[in-house]
Amino acid sequence: MPAERPVVLLVRHGETVWNRELRMQGRRDVPLSPRGLEETAALAARLASRERPVRIVSSDLVRARATAEAVGAALDLPVTLDPRLREQSLGAWEGKTFAQVRADDPATAGRFEAFDPDTRPPDGETRRELDARATAAFDAHTAPGTAGPVLLVSHGGAMQTILYRVLGLPLDAPRRFLLPNASVTVLVPRGPHWYVRTMADASHLPHGTGDNFPFA
Repeated sequence: MPAERPVVLLVRHGETVWNRELRMQGRRDVPLSPRGLEETAALAARLASRERPVRIVSSDLVRARATAEAVGAALDLPVTLDPRLREQSLGAWEGKTFAQVRADDPATAGRFEAFDPDTRPPDGETRRELDARATAAFDAHTAPGTAGPVLLVSHGGAMQTILYRVLGLPLDAPRRFLLPNASVTVLVPRGPHWYVRTMADASHLPHGTGDNFPFA
């Protein structure tokens, strides 16, 4: 019998102030907000009592790393850092709202908003490039025979590309699901395919949820 792949817990990092302000973060190392710290504590308590991952892999950006380390402390597990799980690099757009970007460069912003996977923010990265590295990280950490459940802590854009592949969606499909901060998405393997067991579960959070992607 071939080795099984592990159950995967996909988690978006806790809230930052820039999330609240709808500013694009990209590669910027923005720390968790006070609300984000509350979210990570609630997430850690949930995972320690319910899913109990046996491995934790995280983006190395501070907002994801701090989220992963809170879970690691609750479960007495180390955190492996993988830069491939970082958010899409948005270059000169980082720190701005999408309304500001749309006003400054309506042509590029329009293509980006229309989910053109090859549109590149100035000095940034395309969605196709993001997809290549994020899904490569996913494949590496969920290989047959690796221990699970495995917790992958990442970012909204990177998680979106992973979920698009699981759901069989093209990269230019509009997003029609929410990914709140500190929410949990559970993926289970069945033969060669992945299936979504639960998506964006935020029932453990004390203050409800919201979708704070800076663009659609």
